[in-house]
Amino acid sequence: MFIDRVLLVTVASAFRITIPWARFQHGLDLDYFFVMLAWTAGVAGLLLVERSRIQREEIMRQELEHQSTRLRLLASQLNPHFLFNSLNTIRSLAAEDSDRTREVVSRLSSFLRRVISFDAAVPTTVAEEMALGSDYLQVEEARFESGLDVSIDMAPDTESVLVPPLIVQPLLENAIVHGEVGDDGKRRVGVTARMNGNALVIAVSNIGAMEPRTSERGLGLQLTRSRLEQMYGAHQRLEASNGDGVVIVSVVIDSPLRADSFGAAQ
Repeated sequence: MFIDRVLLVTVASAFRITIPWARFQHGLDLDYFFVMLAWTAGVAGLLLVERSRIQREEIMRQELEHQSTRLRLLASQLNPHFLFNSLNTIRSLAAEDSDRTREVVSRLSSFLRRVISFDAAVPTTVAEEMALGSDYLQVEEARFESGLDVSIDMAPDTESVLVPPLIVQPLLENAIVHGEVGDDGKRRVGVTARMNGNALVIAVSNIGAMEPRTSERGLGLQLTRSRLEQMYGAHQRLEASNGDGVVIVSVVIDSPLRADSFGAAQ
């Protein structure tokens, strides 16, 4: 207001312009005051919005760190036991079948490399998840020898679908640990990936009977549910069913993202 008045008087004096002050409405200074208040309120509102955005980003960052910590906790719980059994398997095979030993070592190396290097913030494809599951199951198959029968079936149209990393592994671990032996003396574990309309369905099955609230028990299943919700919100679910002596735990994602569209969005 002060600058405006100074400029107005200066210009009027320089060009000898007569200003009809009598025609100005009374309360002009008050109008300036309200304009100043409006601008101040606008700037304050923008600052509050920006602060709220920063706070939301900080909360999301902390949540991601929390999820990463839980993932690493899960890895630390699973890997030592799995590694111990795998090393015993390799030791037993080394004296009997050198070719089989090299294969198991390669599978174990591939599995551990994938688990150690994963980034909780970066989605992975179903193809990569199934490759990780294949490595894990091949090592376990060597440990159980003829006592474990595994099958992996992935439809081609699911390969590029994006999922949180390390969501299939806990389901496979759960299926082997809690699976029962069939009449032929074998444990059977199967994993499939299919598109059901626009929905992705990853199902892990094993012989046995489902305990009450099986889908909600265990750190692995809880973490799988939490990370699915973090990435896909309400457009996902973790289902468990039991029929004819077979337990099936399924990850269902409605209208999932694909690697090509995700890269373009990024």
